[in-house]
Amino acid sequence: MVPGRTRRPYSTTACPPTPRQDSQGHFVDLAAQADAASVPLLRPQSVNSSDTVVALKELDPDYLLIANFQQILCEPVLVVPRRAVVNFHPGPLPRYAGLAPFFWMARNGERDAGVTALITMPGIDDGPILAQRPVALTGTEAVGEIRDRLFAESATCCMR
Repeated sequence: MVPGRTRRPYSTTACPPTPRQDSQGHFVDLAAQADAASVPLLRPQSVNSSDTVVALKELDPDYLLIANFQQILCEPVLVVPRRAVVNFHPGPLPRYAGLAPFFWMARNGERDAGVTALITMPGIDDGPILAQRPVALTGTEAVGEIRDRLFAESATCCMR
């Protein structure tokens, strides 16, 4: 713990992407949601920069949670939390490891999708799996439809 600081029972920090529309045309702005909930906001160009690592260490977290994060976390970030960095991956691992699994599921006409919570390690999507939840598809969904369903399922996986 940072000297002289009282530890809160929980804290949250958001590193949201830029605002965008989901497949239903709804505008999603995680920065606005974080602000409304008084959640500290980080929006670094590089999660691995020394300034970002210092800012994360100052939060003194037990866990860092990431979801569909587009950067590879290096060792200085991975060792920040007391317990672990947990990644909520929008696809069943190991079958759909890597970027944009929902694109590949749509392209492959996938019927058996899913989401995975795993401990983040230095490699890409190769840490120990904590939980997986299956998601049935018809095989005809568009990329955005699959993405939205898997993101929603990841959120429920996080809540359990």
